[in-house]
Amino acid sequence: MAEIRPKQHLEYYSKLYPAAWKQVDKFRAGKGKDLPFWPEWCFLPLTAVYTIVSTKAEEQGIDILF
Repeated sequence: MAEIRPKQHLEYYSKLYPAAWKQVDKFRAGKGKDLPFWPEWCFLPLTAVYTIVSTKAEEQGIDILF
């Protein structure tokens, strides 16, 4: 079994969610403005990541329940 490295994960999911990085930029630009502030050590809160992934899943007719 081939070892999957972080960069490979990043490339795979970037292809799966091509608009994700633009959405990440929008979330980060809204930090402390139209979105709540989060600590500097946090690149992006999990709620934002969930929003990006669940929106794409919904578009594809996939139901994600957490």
